[in-house]
Amino acid sequence: MTAITIHPDRAAYAKVWCDLWTPPFSREESLGFYAEDGVMLDRSFGVEIRGHQALGDYFQQIVDAVPEMNVTVINHFSAPTFEVIEWQWAATFRKDLPVLGMEQSLVGKSFDINGISVVSFGADGRITHEVDHWNKAELLRQIGLLG
Repeated sequence: MTAITIHPDRAAYAKVWCDLWTPPFSREESLGFYAEDGVMLDRSFGVEIRGHQALGDYFQQIVDAVPEMNVTVINHFSAPTFEVIEWQWAATFRKDLPVLGMEQSLVGKSFDINGISVVSFGADGRITHEVDHWNKAELLRQIGLLG
């Protein structure tokens, strides 16, 4: 069985995947999209996350910092075993985000950035590998930490 069979409407899949981040966030629901041994690489944060427990912890850290975020699909490209999703992420920090490694407080600062996620699917249709690309310098500029 291929992912295309599991997800016949890839446009709807991309939207539901992005909507996972819109409140209320469900750790269990978001992890349902990922294989137990799924891997996520966030190139901008410079992190590699492996497995459900680590993915859930990482997702929770982001949601705790920006609980009222909005992630929307701008465009997507589908292939039988992978999807490329262009998205827009808008949010305001309610808490500092340790993965950013900033000494200054981010609380109350807002951002609106675009990025791309490349997600690969296993035979069961769940994400086995995800790579996120977005412009960290643009985020830092918008929150006043880069001139």
